[in-house]
Amino acid sequence: MEKKFNQKEYINKWKKENKSQFKVDLNKAEKEELDRILEMLNISKADFLRNAIKNFKEELKMKKYYVASHTQSFEKHGDEWIGCGDTTFGKDNLKIFDTIEEANDFYNSIELKDEISGCNRYSDYKEMYEINDDIDLDDIDGQYLDKQRFIKDDYSFTGGKE
Repeated sequence: MEKKFNQKEYINKWKKENKSQFKVDLNKAEKEELDRILEMLNISKADFLRNAIKNFKEELKMKKYYVASHTQSFEKHGDEWIGCGDTTFGKDNLKIFDTIEEANDFYNSIELKDEISGCNRYSDYKEMYEINDDIDLDDIDGQYLDKQRFIKDDYSFTGGKE
């Protein structure tokens, strides 16, 4: 016996395979304001989100990302390691990327080392930032923090007791 076509079942299966919901909690006032604006502009929620994604992608094209790796030193005092600062910090340990994907791949490829030599410890760390497209490589330092957005960092050792 041939199975009868069930349109409702077909539509549900198709939606599961081809659609996905994006849910978010908004403050009540934000949601009401958004609803008013969308109604005035005659824009559906789906079209609003599609436009937001398109604009977000365009904005990302105007960003760059940098990944830096450094080594910090520690001295042993009793049973505690005290930080002495960065031993390698500079432009040689910094790379700029056009996309977040490239920056993330490079970031993930950096292996952090932690070495002890007598009373000294040398520990690596890495960090990733988003920067405005108008920053020159020579400008990347503490005085341009307003043009940088921290993304993530990892440390092989942060100090203190072992």
